[in-house]
Amino acid sequence: MYIDYSYWNELSNNTRLPSDAAKNVLSNVEIYGVKNDGFLELNSVIKQGKTFPKMIFVSRNENSRIVALEGHARLTAYCIDTEYIPPELEVIIGFSEDIVAWDLY
Repeated sequence: MYIDYSYWNELSNNTRLPSDAAKNVLSNVEIYGVKNDGFLELNSVIKQGKTFPKMIFVSRNENSRIVALEGHARLTAYCIDTEYIPPELEVIIGFSEDIVAWDLY
């Protein structure tokens, strides 16, 4: 799930789901005049086998929603063509009961 931020909310039709944003990217929906080329370029290099630094996620606990803190563009690019998501993808995740106080969670 994306952070609760206007660009990502709009791109995902307010679901905050990268899979919904990927559909809009493929439909060439531009948010605030921002082109989608970056997502498509990332997806292209993913298909070539390039790896990236670990994405960072946060959550209240192991049973709560997981929100992307860093790596939104990569997350979107992976969702453009899900068959290229590796079977295992190493990420960093931090847990804090206080994360719910963060406006973007």
